[in-house]
Amino acid sequence: MADAPRTETLIGSDVSIKGEMSFDGSMRIEGKIEGKIASKGRVSFGQGAQVVAEVAVGEAKIEGTFKGN
Repeated sequence: MADAPRTETLIGSDVSIKGEMSFDGSMRIEGKIEGKIASKGRVSFGQGAQVVAEVAVGEAKIEGTFKGN
């Protein structure tokens, strides 16, 4: 049986998170994040995203507001 296709996790524009987040796949952030983000995968910050974080990821695409390392 073939592996199920991976989907992108979405953090919606009405979501606000403070803390640490880690994941293996890909994630799109449209909301507000403050803290740490770690992944071997990909993270995309949408146009409405407001991110203040320490970020260590395999790949990042930034369209929104990002402050941090």
